[in-house]
Amino acid sequence: SEYWFEALEEEAWSYIRLGQSDKALSKLTTLMSPVFQTWVGPETFFAANYNALKVCDYSRIFSNGKLFKERHHQRISALESLSASGINPMLESVMQRLESGELNYLAFAKEAPQMPRFFWRDEFLRRHINLLKEIKAQGSDQASNEEAKHTRSKMKERLQALAKAELTEYKTVIQKLHLIEAEVIQRMYLDESLKGERPELSSAKSDPNVLTFPQSDELWIDEIDRYQAKVKSCPQIKEAKL
Repeated sequence: SEYWFEALEEEAWSYIRLGQSDKALSKLTTLMSPVFQTWVGPETFFAANYNALKVCDYSRIFSNGKLFKERHHQRISALESLSASGINPMLESVMQRLESGELNYLAFAKEAPQMPRFFWRDEFLRRHINLLKEIKAQGSDQASNEEAKHTRSKMKERLQALAKAELTEYKTVIQKLHLIEAEVIQRMYLDESLKGERPELSSAKSDPNVLTFPQSDELWIDEIDRYQAKVKSCPQIKEAKL
């Protein structure tokens, strides 16, 4: 399902709210696999860093920040171009595919990195695609051609609006990522409790009949959504006061 990415992200947030950071990390590791970078939005990075902050995994926060810049820099630039001028290098190709009725993420694999995420789901675009089909069915006179031209113009304006909305989401998430990084820097310099012990959270269950491998940068397709993580909470100082 195309909604699998959102479902996994919401599942990760649910585990975060339940205080099950290990299970959240398992879901987020799948989402942040390089094979899904076109389809995963900025909120996944916020969820990953918020989860890492809860268990004081500071190195992961900074590595995620670097990864976010690497994966989303070009995408943000393309969206800014579409938002400002209404055009970008992939727009005409997208328009042709929309008119052909190919409304799924496999059809737009080439164009998706420079366009708003899952834009073909948009109800406005779908209504106007159906309208174009009706116009074409009526014939090819001057009135029909003008109506088709106007409809295509409205579709391009909608894509521009979707780009603006996604840039607003990026701006909000980037601000949150900066807040988390600022919190980490403050903790690293000021928080004496970091010298304490790390109590363990619930660990991933092991099965003697299942082969287990450490997670690495190399991606195996049968690992997807099968990760299990074992994490510890923030250090705490145990002391008694009179």
